[in-house]
Amino acid sequence: MLLNSSYMTTSLHGLVLLTQDEIINLVYIPSKQGYEVQEKFPIKSFVIAQDYQVLPQMVALNDFIFIGMNQHKKSLVVRLDAPTSLLPQRSIAKSLSKSFGRLGALGTDGEHLLIAAEGSLILLDRNLEILDRVQLISQNWSGSENKNVHDILVYQNRVYLLDNILLPAFLFQVTIDTEKKLQITRILEIQDVYPHLDRQWLNPELEQWVVIQSSFRQGNYRQNAHIFPLIQGRERLAWQNLYPNFRNMGILNSVGEVESFKILNVTKMSPAWAIISQAKESYLVKINTNNHRIELDEKLQLGITIRGYTRNWLMLNQDKYIFVFNSTQERSPSFLGWMREQFSNSLVVVDIQENPQVILRQNLPFKNTSMLSFLLY
Repeated sequence: MLLNSSYMTTSLHGLVLLTQDEIINLVYIPSKQGYEVQEKFPIKSFVIAQDYQVLPQMVALNDFIFIGMNQHKKSLVVRLDAPTSLLPQRSIAKSLSKSFGRLGALGTDGEHLLIAAEGSLILLDRNLEILDRVQLISQNWSGSENKNVHDILVYQNRVYLLDNILLPAFLFQVTIDTEKKLQITRILEIQDVYPHLDRQWLNPELEQWVVIQSSFRQGNYRQNAHIFPLIQGRERLAWQNLYPNFRNMGILNSVGEVESFKILNVTKMSPAWAIISQAKESYLVKINTNNHRIELDEKLQLGITIRGYTRNWLMLNQDKYIFVFNSTQERSPSFLGWMREQFSNSLVVVDIQENPQVILRQNLPFKNTSMLSFLLY
């Protein structure tokens, strides 16, 4: 429901959600102070079976939506005619598809589609025709065709990539030249015990590439931040332990106190806004990296208690708003004594123009499915 009456007549962005079973178009209804389903498009109409080892992903390009998902040892990239041009009355319809090897991630530079598949970064036009590709993972690695970049971030003509290969984990920077050719310009390594590269964001003003990395050591979870130069250079500018905090390396808040929390998701560009968990509560925080250190400028409680198994935290920022989705998987006993699993899905919209405030908090009526990705239009 809408929490701030001053927003009663404000038109919020339309939403396209990707769940395990369908694509859902949501529109904001001012008179009802919330979002309602306008249209559903079943995924089963073009996918027989999905492999959720890598979750399906979705990006918008021009008036199309592209979805990538794995099916056994192959992947399928599907182009949909979609309501991405502020025309919510348009219907979603499949228009094109193409098969690749194992898929890790989707991205776009605003003109082309980028996919990480078959151990490579592949540049496609909107008709799914290959313009160029570059091999990222050495074929000397056993099973390299199945080891793919899992996060793509594009800034200007540079593509920043996160890839999980144990010992080490790799970071790639690839340049797209004026002739639409791909060239690897930087490869960085992060050494740790069972490392995982969680998130990344860029701060062009400070010339920083920030990577959040987690690891497991003797059953203990840790999360660290690594700051690298934005454009060139292999030397790490800074390293910082985030969780659990150690007082000589921890995170400082606005009053100089050391805090310990996990970063669950973060926006791709500065100013960076992140979803964090702390003491089983969720918060939206604004992060700055002045002096190559992560510090918290602002902190807003989202009102979503972390319980059960939180499958996914999704966030996007557009104009003055940040949209946060959460899918939580919970187990409850049934009348036969078996544990029954169901998802609870919620949406929070925050106005960040001045003092951050929650303007909309809504439980969504999708109980048997988890949200995997979403777009704004």
